[in-house]
Amino acid sequence: MELALGLTMSKADREHYSRIIIFAMARSGEQLRQKITGIVNTKSIEFDHFLNVAQRNKVLLRSLLKLKRAELFTEYQETVDRVLYVETRRLVSRLGVIRAIHESFEDAGIRFLVMKTLDNLPDMGNDIDLLVHPADAEHATTILRRKFQGANEPAAASDDFEHRSICDRLVGKNLFYLGNHAWETNDYGPPQAEVYPRFCQLGEEYLSAERLISRKVSLRYDGFDYYVPCDEHRLLLTAIHSLFRHGVIRISELHNSMNWIEKGVDWDFTWREAESSGILYALSYFLRHVAKYSSLVSASHGLSTLADVHFTFTYPLKPANSQIALFWSTKGLMDIGHLRLRSAARSLLLAPILAGAALAKFRLTGRTGIW
Repeated sequence: MELALGLTMSKADREHYSRIIIFAMARSGEQLRQKITGIVNTKSIEFDHFLNVAQRNKVLLRSLLKLKRAELFTEYQETVDRVLYVETRRLVSRLGVIRAIHESFEDAGIRFLVMKTLDNLPDMGNDIDLLVHPADAEHATTILRRKFQGANEPAAASDDFEHRSICDRLVGKNLFYLGNHAWETNDYGPPQAEVYPRFCQLGEEYLSAERLISRKVSLRYDGFDYYVPCDEHRLLLTAIHSLFRHGVIRISELHNSMNWIEKGVDWDFTWREAESSGILYALSYFLRHVAKYSSLVSASHGLSTLADVHFTFTYPLKPANSQIALFWSTKGLMDIGHLRLRSAARSLLLAPILAGAALAKFRLTGRTGIW
């Protein structure tokens, strides 16, 4: 089943569906029924628009499961069941692929971790992001090519498939379409394994792969232990990926970050890592949004803030261009302070050039191939 990703909707509509999703993420049972009923009574919904916003915020499976358990939107039950079937099948399929790669890399002695891909469980994207120690990257790509029939182009190539962007090439990221895992036409195409020798957007420096891998932890899910970054690093990687890579903040990123923080993170360590990465300002900005989200879903606050007509809560949220420019400029200036002049040049000079080119190309063609 394909969701209508290209739907056009107003900011007011996106806020309407964002509210429903946030309630679904935060509440259960009778509380959830009462809140959602109150929202829907004030404004009807178009269910394909709801699905669109939930998918764009990477909380589709989580929010639908909560709504179904609360016996909400029963008039759309056939659609809900169909989406849940597709997403659950894809989750099982992708986890099987990740587990096979994980075991192969472990057997080969490759130093690696699964980055970002497992943050949204049970929601699962199409990409399998693997951060690999630079010294092991060539070995990892060889395994993907030989054992998993990985190719840089899918067997059934089309304009819908992703290709490496200019920025991907700058950081040395390798993209593989894995050919020995079947998929159906109503799924989302072949699994894509992306091998990162470092985590960055265009060659600037944050946390090295060696450092991230040295502090990896095991995440147990469905009976298997996956290597993932520690919670402090997951929080930092989420902020960097959100603000420097995509330039938008999603509900999933706020919800995941809130959960990691509530579990207990070492803030001294987190701020030291942020300072050494040059993202103190960006992290502070991101955490303000996490705090706002946390106050909305906290049991002590209820969700009354959402009823405030002066409060805007529309996700995915795109920071103003001037704000994004501040992220990059403060990053570049901190890099100068750390004598990382190459990284500073990428942040202060290359980032605005490539971002401007990507925006111009997107306006002309609907695609970038740059950022």
